[in-house]
Amino acid sequence: MALAPPKSLLHLIDKKTGKKSKTPPHFVKQGQAVIARLETKGVICVERYEDYPQLGRFILRDEGKTIAMGKVLKLVEVDPSSAAVAAAASAGGSAA
Repeated sequence: MALAPPKSLLHLIDKKTGKKSKTPPHFVKQGQAVIARLETKGVICVERYEDYPQLGRFILRDEGKTIAMGKVLKLVEVDPSSAAVAAAASAGGSAA
């Protein structure tokens, strides 16, 4: 499944205190924890980690190397009619 680059980095998380930064970071270094907004180019099956821990984890890989792993904290619902159009367009069909 192809993932677009992170849509936005929202907060850095202090590992000792668990507090979120007030300003969004410009980049993330190895070993840092971050809350980011991700968007996929297709449909994937995920759930919030709190609801279904097995479906609430993810790993991002690039050219065979793990670049990030994490938990799904929140899902943004997509309008079903626009999802059908997007799926038809990506499959090379036409939406009726």
